[in-house]
Amino acid sequence: MLQGYDQDAWAVLLRYNLRDHAPALDLFRAVRATTSQLLHEMTDEDWKRAGWHTESGLYSAATWLQIYAAHAHNHAAQIARLKAALTK
Repeated sequence: MLQGYDQDAWAVLLRYNLRDHAPALDLFRAVRATTSQLLHEMTDEDWKRAGWHTESGLYSAATWLQIYAAHAHNHAAQIARLKAALTK
């Protein structure tokens, strides 16, 4: 079972808008590097396993990869839009 969560609530609770972003970017890079290692080590059997996401239903590694491949790019675009709006 994969539990969904309220990402907007987490953004407020973690005070993203008040903190230096450098440590978060360092963590992001480290997580991406580690995840890449894990993906390369997955067997065919690992790729076939699936779980149930409370918001998305059936959820496999392939589903996760398809969604999260664009995830960081989406956030970067969001940051660029917010930055542009604040500088007007």
